[in-house]
Amino acid sequence: MVLANIVFFIEKRGRGPSFLIVAGTWSDPAPFLGFTGADGSSPAPTYRGDYDREEIYYGIPTRTDIVKYKNPTTNEELYYVARTDAGIFSGREPSSSSDYWKPFGAQFESVATDLLLANYAHIGGMIHKDGKIISQAGTRNGSASDEFDKPDFVPNIMLDGVTGTAKFSGEINATSGTFSGYIRYPFKARSESDAVYSSSEGGWVLKNNLYIMADYGSSDTIILPNSPEYIGSYIVVQAPPALSRVGINDITIKPSINSGSILTPNSYDWSVGRAGYSSITIQNETLQFLGITGPFNNCSWLCLSTLHDKINVDYTLVGDAPKIVMKNLPTTAYQQPSGTVWRDPNDGNRLKVVP
Repeated sequence: MVLANIVFFIEKRGRGPSFLIVAGTWSDPAPFLGFTGADGSSPAPTYRGDYDREEIYYGIPTRTDIVKYKNPTTNEELYYVARTDAGIFSGREPSSSSDYWKPFGAQFESVATDLLLANYAHIGGMIHKDGKIISQAGTRNGSASDEFDKPDFVPNIMLDGVTGTAKFSGEINATSGTFSGYIRYPFKARSESDAVYSSSEGGWVLKNNLYIMADYGSSDTIILPNSPEYIGSYIVVQAPPALSRVGINDITIKPSINSGSILTPNSYDWSVGRAGYSSITIQNETLQFLGITGPFNNCSWLCLSTLHDKINVDYTLVGDAPKIVMKNLPTTAYQQPSGTVWRDPNDGNRLKVVP
């Protein structure tokens, strides 16, 4: 027991009914003892729209769902609120005698404004939470979830009216409009991206993260996806400058199976037999690709960047005449290098080709 507040009362003076105070003075304080009461609770009301027996509803101390239910016999539409001890449930028809629901107890329209302003208020699939509008659907630990009252819930959509920030994890389809400003495409290191390794493809197949930067010191093979959904998309692959000889990045880029070769503007027309590239290896470079319609309506990739072909030259001297072996030459004749081979005057052990 705890000591309650000190209570004063008025002594009755004069004549009259016991409830009528004619005149009086304050008595001496009279403290009394009382029992500790139970903690109060105030669950957040969440309007879920028309009742759907396939949906999951909440009747817990922190959240009570509200639904509109049309009685199939009388066609009367009434509102019901989940009981706080109902738990998480589905398939329980609302009724006044239900163990899961109870009548709302007031005309819903008279308190609709309060519900809209309440935390966790449900507005057409969106939730008002902590001053933001978020989607009821999202993820928890990477798995689909609608438990938006959990601290680790990540919504599919978030709108912050204070900062003007909006975040979307789905598609945005717009037929017209004006954009002012800039769009930033953050690069993801391959090891931090959602690329998936495929043993049949022999490399890392890109998924959603299409701006990829090689990990320092890696020699990864990047596979450009062939799904038609990538047609019209851009992929950028960056092999950043090496920090040291140990950190040299040698990145190979290959098309996925059934997507044809990697094309260049000069090899775009298949009718002339230009096969393009089966793979491209880069160092200290950045290449951009555009997804286009390819064989079997799959996505093929057009390289929009200028390719700097790597030509390895080995030679030995026989007297003053060098024997030259050139490796990694381009496969198409019109891309073959031409020029005069000279010994580099600054380095007698190197040769250079001057057009």
